[in-house]
Amino acid sequence: MGAGPGASSRSGGLERVLVTLGSHGSVVLDSLAASGEQISRIAPTKVSAVDTTGAGDAFTGAVAARLAAGVTLAEAAAFASVAAALATTKKGTQAAYPGAEEVLEHLRIS
Repeated sequence: MGAGPGASSRSGGLERVLVTLGSHGSVVLDSLAASGEQISRIAPTKVSAVDTTGAGDAFTGAVAARLAAGVTLAEAAAFASVAAALATTKKGTQAAYPGAEEVLEHLRIS
């Protein structure tokens, strides 16, 4: 078996990995996906950033919320990418975090 992208995570006992790449998006490795091992590249959401404070927290919170809602890790990461990007379009942190409907609307139009 070759040393593909998931080889090191499996040998380390990890079944799911999510790596954020800042303005370059994120990558998901999910060896528990229904269709078998899945590697997903989540493109960055392009916005005019005003304040990046709290973007990582917005991303993490959005991933957790979507996983709790029962979506796949790749779907949660795509949602979180939009949530984090939208959070950077306003000054501050908590007040800048978008609601789920705003994120879903952005996903529908992109």
